[in-house]
Amino acid sequence: MRIGFIVNPIAGMGGRVGLKGTDGEETLKEAVARGAQPRASQRALEALSGLTPVRDWIEWLTWSGRWARAR
Repeated sequence: MRIGFIVNPIAGMGGRVGLKGTDGEETLKEAVARGAQPRASQRALEALSGLTPVRDWIEWLTWSGRWARAR
């Protein structure tokens, strides 16, 4: 099985501090100023933990790094 997996590192940050998302640099700065912290990576790990029994059958397609860009 081949799975493509990408995590948006700032997903969900704005909503936790009363903003409507984190689209745009200024909105992200405001979210951080209000105390938002990134939690997307931890949530992704929690979601994927259910795949542990089949992990040997999975080929992962993903990028590494905080701000990796497709080429």
